Amino acid sequence: MRTILFLTLLFIYNSILAGELGLFVFKDGLPYKNFEVVIDGKIKVTSKKDGSAFKYLKSGAHFLEIKNGEEVQSLAFQVAKDELTEVTLNLFSDSAEIQSNLSEPLITPKRDLSKIGTLSGTLKGDNNKVIPDARVFIQGIDTQIITDKKGKFKANIPEGRYIVSFVHPRFTTKTIKNISVVENKANIKNIKMNLAGLSLDDFVVIAPHIKGSLSALIEVRRNSKQVADVMGAEQISKSGDSDAASSLRRVTGLTIIDGKYVYIRGLGERYSNVLMNGTGLPSPDPTRRTVQLDLFPSGILESLVVQKSYSPDLPGNFGGGTIVLNTKNIPEEFTSKISIGTSYASGNSNIRNAKAGSKDWLGIDDGTRALPGSIKNATADGQRLFQSSSVSNGGFSEAELKEFSKDMPRNYNLTSEKAAIPP
Repeated sequence: MRTILFLTLLFIYNSILAGELGLFVFKDGLPYKNFEVVIDGKIKVTSKKDGSAFKYLKSGAHFLEIKNGEEVQSLAFQVAKDELTEVTLNLFSDSAEIQSNLSEPLITPKRDLSKIGTLSGTLKGDNNKVIPDARVFIQGIDTQIITDKKGKFKANIPEGRYIVSFVHPRFTTKTIKNISVVENKANIKNIKMNLAGLSLDDFVVIAPHIKGSLSALIEVRRNSKQVADVMGAEQISKSGDSDAASSLRRVTGLTIIDGKYVYIRGLGERYSNVLMNGTGLPSPDPTRRTVQLDLFPSGILESLVVQKSYSPDLPGNFGGGTIVLNTKNIPEEFTSKISIGTSYASGNSNIRNAKAGSKDWLGIDDGTRALPGSIKNATADGQRLFQSSSVSNGGFSEAELKEFSKDMPRNYNLTSEKAAIPP
């Protein structure tokens, strides 16, 4: 009974003064059971089925010995009262490497200078060639360490965790954090460094060049040596403009007259040119020089360029500026577009109207304007309507032609209708 009471009190005493170590072991990303580690050189702990193991330890500094094949590591850690210190180990089937991750309470350990451990290793470069004459800097240690001809280094330093940097003029500096040094234990590290200025393989980005996109046109404007404004298909579609003239209203320095004529810098039409895909456009109005830009729907345009300074690729009659219309390429697949519009006349004005068919509002004739049957039959074989004579073959007599004229509809009366909006 006394023995049980003593053990119970001892357990309670240790629990009050102790913290807990949590060990989590994984192999190839899966929990690994029956993996044994040694704490402080005497306490053995084995992972369970879920890869975990827990152990109460006294508050203070401890070290963990980890062995995986020929690879042996020593890991120093701190345990605080009523706190959990977590150690995660990652093992690999194709390598003896051990990756460790430590999460411990935020305490500042006191370094005991009487406890000395050893940090040693070999420094190698490409093709496993050793690196001599490299400097090894250990944080908090003033001792100068240089690798020998075989690339090896060794330092006897107090127990603790250190940040170690490896420097060589021909190689990129390498820094390793949280290297543990344990009393009377040798922590062996094999370090690999990369050549300084190492050329890497070509990295090619393959992406389609989208013509008319905002980014593409910004690049065009940035590389242009002339004063120019650019609008692309993407920007035109967002604005909702239906034709080129409406889109150009958004360009600084342009004046739109009657919704179709564009003047650059306020100058008259004689100083403005319009090009389509680099070719000059004539005006459809013989009385004016400028082109009616409302004739070009925005759906066919890839970009609009307004160039306000001369360049050698422009016509010699350049004046105030040039508008360049660039059309889209031929589509690779069938596309269609349907638009519907309405209009009305306001007021009570009278309009003149003739007798029409029932489908005229659709732009389709219902037969009201069809040729009479007699004329259709007479011209069925390609015969022309003309009067026969002694010098020509074929034709129709005067009486037949009069009959044909009588068969034609003679409704020439006009009606007067109100144009007011229906109530």
